[in-house]
Amino acid sequence: MTLKIGVIGTGEMGQHHARIYSQNKKTELKGIADINKERVQKLAEKYKTKAYTNHKELLEQGLRS
Repeated sequence: MTLKIGVIGTGEMGQHHARIYSQNKKTELKGIADINKERVQKLAEKYKTKAYTNHKELLEQGLRS
């Protein structure tokens, strides 16, 4: 069983959390949220997940999957 994870904020620590969760075989990185559209899209592409500029959309998506 994998734990579904979402990261809110891609600042100094958030980008590291996204990297670690994307590499962990026991977690599934469902998405990353940040108000900085360029940064969140870049990181989402890098870690093969979805980008959100509104954290509420990420949380809602996580509840549906």
